[in-house]
Amino acid sequence: PYLYNNCLHKPPLICTRAVSADGFPLIGRHQNIDNLYINSGHGFLGWTLSCYSAKLLFNIISNTEKNNPLAPNRFTLKYWLNSWFNKN
Repeated sequence: PYLYNNCLHKPPLICTRAVSADGFPLIGRHQNIDNLYINSGHGFLGWTLSCYSAKLLFNIISNTEKNNPLAPNRFTLKYWLNSWFNKN
């Protein structure tokens, strides 16, 4: 009864969840600050993508990840041009 009465008088809490422009998370090294890694922008899929994000970030930090499609700088023109013209 206590929880039922308590829930009747409190509105639900809604928090903001950051989402990137394309809907995919930002995972990788910051381009201007050494030793700063970003793992953000998962939106409502944070728990769902957490294991993959942790594994990808571990591979980036240990320099075993060569091609990172979720790089935080993927929205810059320089990144787009390099990925477009350097296809193998």
